[in-house]
Amino acid sequence: MTMAWRRSPLRAAALVLGAGLLASACAETARPPETSVVFDEAVLRATVQSVDLDNRQVLLRADDGETISFTAGPEIRNLPQLQPGDRVTLDFVDAVAARLALPGDPDEPVALAAMGRAPEGERPGGFVTSSVQMTVEFQAFDPVTNVVSYVGPDGFADSFALETPEMRAFAAGLRPGDRVLVTVIESVALTVDGPEG
Repeated sequence: MTMAWRRSPLRAAALVLGAGLLASACAETARPPETSVVFDEAVLRATVQSVDLDNRQVLLRADDGETISFTAGPEIRNLPQLQPGDRVTLDFVDAVAARLALPGDPDEPVALAAMGRAPEGERPGGFVTSSVQMTVEFQAFDPVTNVVSYVGPDGFADSFALETPEMRAFAAGLRPGDRVLVTVIESVALTVDGPEG
């Protein structure tokens, strides 16, 4: 997928916050643990088809023809300025970091969230960034199926398939009973680029 970035204060704020959260998850210590980080981003460009101000419903048509409907949350300021024909950009960023847990790392999940919105009078826009950090106990990794098994902070066992070579290599180096600090960051930013031109 080709990514095209342009300057935007909202996008910059979302990415800086996300990078800061990810950096703190991977911060070096006296014995720097091996860390695996997976980062994914996607950009969706679309044209506004309709805006229902009473219900804050927005209907978009993506450049590939797909129709998308969503409810604009309170972080999207100045919604009445959004008009059919306006071009919008949605930026999605997901990141996962995993490293051996250190003494002092939280046993219970820690969640952080931040949001920002366009200044009053500007074009509508906003971003939401969330981060969840938790320590899990590694149980096993099957290199044939790429399934990792672990016990979460709630004491329940779970498993799932690792999709990236980086995460599979990280899991292959773990031993049963290893404590692993996992950080998941998700961010979405909406900017209005103006009328279709």
